[in-house]
Amino acid sequence: MSSVDPALYDGLTKDAFDAVGWPALVAAVRIKLCSEYIKPLNEKAEALEIARFPVSACAARALADVMGYGLQPHDREFPFHSMVVADGTRSPLPEDLPQSVIQILLQLANDAADPEFKARLGDVCSLRLPKKVGRLTEATAAAYLESAKNLFQVGKWDSGIPRVSRALQLATKPSLELRESIKLAFTGFFREFAPQAPLLEVVQMMELYRGHAADVPGELCEHALHYSKKFIDEKKWHLRRRLLTLAAEGLQSLGRESDARDALCEAAETHVKLAEESLRRPTPDPLVAANELSRAIIAYGEIGNAATRVAELERLRAEYQKQGIRQNRWRSIAEEPGNEFLKAVLGKAERCLDSAALAAAKATQGLPVPEALRLLALCHPPPNKTRIEEVMLNELKTSVWNVLLKITLYDEEGRPFAKAGSYLNENEKGQRKIIEQRMLRFFTTLHVQETVAIVEAVREQIIAEHTIEPGTLESIITHSPFVPRGRDYFFLRGILAGFAGDFLIAGHLLVPQVEEAIRFHLHASGAIPTVTESSETERTADLNYLFNHKRSQIESVFGVDETFELEALLIRRWGCHLRNNIAHGKLLPHDFFQPPLVYLWWITMRLCMFGPGPLPTPGICTNELQVE
Repeated sequence: MSSVDPALYDGLTKDAFDAVGWPALVAAVRIKLCSEYIKPLNEKAEALEIARFPVSACAARALADVMGYGLQPHDREFPFHSMVVADGTRSPLPEDLPQSVIQILLQLANDAADPEFKARLGDVCSLRLPKKVGRLTEATAAAYLESAKNLFQVGKWDSGIPRVSRALQLATKPSLELRESIKLAFTGFFREFAPQAPLLEVVQMMELYRGHAADVPGELCEHALHYSKKFIDEKKWHLRRRLLTLAAEGLQSLGRESDARDALCEAAETHVKLAEESLRRPTPDPLVAANELSRAIIAYGEIGNAATRVAELERLRAEYQKQGIRQNRWRSIAEEPGNEFLKAVLGKAERCLDSAALAAAKATQGLPVPEALRLLALCHPPPNKTRIEEVMLNELKTSVWNVLLKITLYDEEGRPFAKAGSYLNENEKGQRKIIEQRMLRFFTTLHVQETVAIVEAVREQIIAEHTIEPGTLESIITHSPFVPRGRDYFFLRGILAGFAGDFLIAGHLLVPQVEEAIRFHLHASGAIPTVTESSETERTADLNYLFNHKRSQIESVFGVDETFELEALLIRRWGCHLRNNIAHGKLLPHDFFQPPLVYLWWITMRLCMFGPGPLPTPGICTNELQVE
């Protein structure tokens, strides 16, 4: 997906690059920044083309391409990104350059006097050379440091910091000379530039120094404490915490334990300040305040010897949680002014769902009980795990908001019981976890709701035309391939209760029986549904253990989609969490008449009718519904 034709670099020589006169072009630019070099190089290329020196013109454009790489030092493996990506093409990258041009750029890097120009060429060559050259790496790191200093002098803070960061990445095994240059770069920054620099850049420089130096000098600790006080007036509590934490680490390394503890306590109090600010908003948010106090409590717990302050914060947190639950009122964003289009879209989706439910009810009319029950069991398919994963990945790739957003789930008492981090800031394992969390939320908030709307329409149509008695279901339950021997009475009572609309009884009866049935079928497939303790005793494995340790066996018995469905419905916090909530008595009576319990009743009936394993191909009744 490159907009660069490799043939453009063919035939380029050192003489062609020399004919560009790049040293004079670079020297004439006032702000020494690669992006500032692009225009004069392209203008020179046009002049050379007019003068009919096509090879030198290509050399000038090649240099302009190199100057146009976007430096992103957070990506160590690929520090240069395309500046422009559109319509299936991208702007140039180092991998577009042939080795013949890399060898020429290496000579130019050795000849260059401008630090910014030298650093860019040296970095590109370091990435593309088959073997690392120590002298080149050292010279490139030193050039980056000098370039950063030049940029700081003209107030280009956001450009200078990445160059310091890249220099430290390159200086993995610095010589004594380079080590001294790094030290001078930081001390010079704090002495000359920090008083005028934005506070965020000061924090970033201190963190870079801390990450590079094994020992934090006392001078850096004093700088951190000094600048942390400035954040009090500006109320930038996140940045103040970062500086106080850094100062505490340095003070501990210097043996000043008391001062380090004071700094950590002040850092913990920044969470309290954020809690107070959340209550001073035009619309106070006590749940946000409670969440910040939770972080303060954790921070004090790590410090130790702060029982009195922790007790105070615990009382405040409990009060804010109660306030948050009392005032929490869900309001659709579609009702806000200016969101008429969204309101129309949501209205159309709701009408489509109503139409599907109406079609399901209509398809059930006049059917004999066995056919009606079959339609009920197959009126909506299980969630397609692969498709849901694709949707979640696409959302993360196409929405900046989704990539950055952190999510917290609160229980019925306002306590945070599950959190998801920012996808952008997680490693590969953390990103995988976030995708799974979003898949579970998709199941809970969309799939369950859509399914239950159709299930309820069919159930109500069935009970309007037929009287569902024990004898109606007895043969289904007694001969069910899913129900373990001796458990049919529980399943019969639970499913009958669901037909009567009593999902409180259905939930309490069916959830533990479904769990036991899963263990039964695992054992029948050869898996061992028990856990051996260190005391050489055995205990029955619950669903949490089974889905974490026997997942492949469960999938082989029930199917991949059906396993995800059971897992999301029963045990995952980001799902419906029914098994654990019912087992621990967390649900109130009205909770048993919400969609997740209806779904639980419906899936149990489906399993009783068709047994474990992927569902049969839907019959004509299901096709008539056209439900995907």
